[in-house]
Amino acid sequence: MAEISRIQYEMEYTEGISQRMRVPEKLKVAPP
Repeated sequence: MAEISRIQYEMEYTEGISQRMRVPEKLKVAPP
Protein backbone atom coordinates (compact mmCIF):
# COMPACT_ATOMS: atom_id res chain seq x y z
CA MET A 1 0.00 0.00 0.00
CA ALA A 2 2.93 2.33 0.64
CA GLU A 3 3.90 2.14 -3.03
CA ILE A 4 0.38 3.14 -4.11
CA SER A 5 0.30 6.20 -1.87
CA ARG A 6 3.77 7.20 -3.09
CA ILE A 7 2.62 7.05 -6.71
CA GLN A 8 -0.52 9.02 -5.86
CA TYR A 9 1.60 11.64 -4.10
CA GLU A 10 3.87 11.99 -7.12
CA MET A 11 0.86 12.37 -9.42
CA GLU A 12 -0.63 15.11 -7.24
CA TYR A 13 2.76 16.84 -7.02
CA THR A 14 3.17 16.79 -10.80
CA GLU A 15 -0.38 18.10 -11.25
CA GLY A 16 0.39 20.98 -8.89
CA ILE A 17 3.42 21.91 -10.97
CA SER A 18 1.35 21.79 -14.16
CA GLN A 19 -1.20 24.18 -12.65
CA ARG A 20 1.56 26.61 -11.70
CA MET A 21 2.93 26.42 -15.25
CA ARG A 22 -0.42 27.72 -16.55
CA VAL A 23 -0.03 30.97 -14.60
CA PRO A 24 0.39 33.92 -17.00
CA GLU A 25 4.02 34.73 -17.75
CA LYS A 26 3.62 38.33 -16.55
CA LEU A 27 2.87 37.03 -13.06
CA LYS A 28 6.07 34.95 -13.09
CA VAL A 29 8.34 37.81 -14.16
CA ALA A 30 6.69 40.36 -11.85
CA PRO A 31 9.14 41.71 -9.26
CA PRO A 32 8.50 40.62 -5.65
